[in-house]
Amino acid sequence: MDALPLSLNKEQLELLQQSIEQSIVKLEKTDQAQFSSEENLLTYGTNDYTEAQKRIQAIREQLGSQLKSWDSPSDDPKPVPLDLDPYQLKVLQKGIEHQMTNLNDPSEKDLLSDVMNQLPEFSMQEDAD
Repeated sequence: MDALPLSLNKEQLELLQQSIEQSIVKLEKTDQAQFSSEENLLTYGTNDYTEAQKRIQAIREQLGSQLKSWDSPSDDPKPVPLDLDPYQLKVLQKGIEHQMTNLNDPSEKDLLSDVMNQLPEFSMQEDAD
């Protein structure tokens, strides 16, 4: 899969980082012996706990790298390419959805909603194929 051409500001990127951190905590609380379920296979693309950890850590590393290299004003959106496989994309989407249900700040919800609309499954644009 090609890198997702997201246009984000720094706060959106930080919110994505928070959602992935929450997803990592959730994964770490999962009983490894009970990990081989169909739901985990559909979410992570694997029913192997270690492989799921690697996938989610790769998302964390990409987001962290983008944050460290941020060189624009915080409010200015800029292209943020994320190279995610379909399962990593699903993990990111689920993390954002979970975070949106727990946020009290409407402006943060709007920022995350904008990100969700840029992700393939939630985009209003259809492929012209």
